Amino acid sequence: MRNKSKFGLGVQYLALFASLSVAPVFGEDAQPVSSPLTLAQAVETVLQHDFQLPRLAIEAKAFSAEGDAKNVMPDPVLFAAMQNIPTDTFDLDQEAMTQFRFGIKQMFPKGNSLKLSKAIAEHSSQEQHLVKQQQVLKLRQQTEMAWLEAWYWQKTGELIEQDRVFLTQMLDFMQSVYQLGGNNQSDLIGAELELIRLDEKVLEAARQYQTYCHDLNTLANTKFHQTALDSELVDLGYQSLPTETKLYARLSKHPAFLILDENVEQLGKKISLSEQDFEPQWGLELSYGYRQDMPNGSDRADLLSAGFSVQVPLFSRPQKSQAVRAVKYKQAAIENKRLELFQKVRFELENLAQQFQNTQAQRQLYETQILPTLGKQKDSAIQSYESDKGDFRVVTDLYLREQSTRIKLQRLRVTEQVLISKMNYWLKGLPKLPHVEQEADIAMQTKSLMNSTEQLEMQP
Repeated sequence: MRNKSKFGLGVQYLALFASLSVAPVFGEDAQPVSSPLTLAQAVETVLQHDFQLPRLAIEAKAFSAEGDAKNVMPDPVLFAAMQNIPTDTFDLDQEAMTQFRFGIKQMFPKGNSLKLSKAIAEHSSQEQHLVKQQQVLKLRQQTEMAWLEAWYWQKTGELIEQDRVFLTQMLDFMQSVYQLGGNNQSDLIGAELELIRLDEKVLEAARQYQTYCHDLNTLANTKFHQTALDSELVDLGYQSLPTETKLYARLSKHPAFLILDENVEQLGKKISLSEQDFEPQWGLELSYGYRQDMPNGSDRADLLSAGFSVQVPLFSRPQKSQAVRAVKYKQAAIENKRLELFQKVRFELENLAQQFQNTQAQRQLYETQILPTLGKQKDSAIQSYESDKGDFRVVTDLYLREQSTRIKLQRLRVTEQVLISKMNYWLKGLPKLPHVEQEADIAMQTKSLMNSTEQLEMQP
């Protein structure tokens, strides 16, 4: 027969540590932080310190400047010449036709080529702005994924830490009972082994947590001063899929699709620009010829010349036709790529929505049935042990199974938000960009780097 006073003490220990709530930290020496890192803070920091966003803005300005540079007339050509010089004496007064001629030539662009060249550059500038928007969406999704995974491993560490605290106290109790001859040595060794396994799990959770925190630091190009995340799991807000027509309309406003639209428009302008090669290119020339008076003193009239030139695309027409056809093929390929992207995104969103519904149903099953059933089973085992009909190891195993199930529940909760994050990349609008002053700083750094390079090149 067991000693009932020892059994009562064991039940008191079990009830005490089953209700413990430990701090959300890893290890015994860890301390809770006063200002945990929220997801909103992480996203804002990542967007504020990203190098590509200001670089894309600078590149957009560069394309815009190129467009302004292309929308100008070609420079006129000034010329001066001595004409009809006698080669036997090189005497300028020998022949009546020797003259000094100077003038100007001006060529005109073909058709509407200047305006079209500027429009092409403007499309490139607008494309950079859209790439910037797409980068913002990617950064938000990558930050959400890293934060959610880090949160999961932080929560896992907390739950495992609860198991470790519980088993440590139980081990102390079992050792005291074993010393009094009231416990089996195999149970004591089993509890020690289980405690070692939990220690290993705590280390693995901490390693995974640090890995994803490093991913956050890498995304932000800085080190977050917070050592823990917000204890509450963020709700990203699930959006049900609209009908195919409404989905197409919404996706048409996404930067990924708008970039393809810009490419189609740009190629359309390039087609028009290539078609300008079929137009003749005109040029004007105006010159003035100065002549000296005759040797006998009689006056000679100066000469004024005016004319035009035209370049007729006669022999190069087949070549230019193939060039136009090539650009049209490229435009058709982009339009096909846009249709393909829509189909892929549609099926991807449908798959994500189905996964979300399945995960949500599984999570609700854990919350409403599996965890309550395990709790009842654990309470029943405690009552059996209290009445001297159960095994203490069974109680411990049930407690660990319950904690393992709670970890599985957190995995399902995080998976739900991960699926929403993937869907929001396509369905949710752009986040509000923080005030960024890096554009000027990067421009100054670039100028400084160029000056340093020039100085190095000047050195012997």
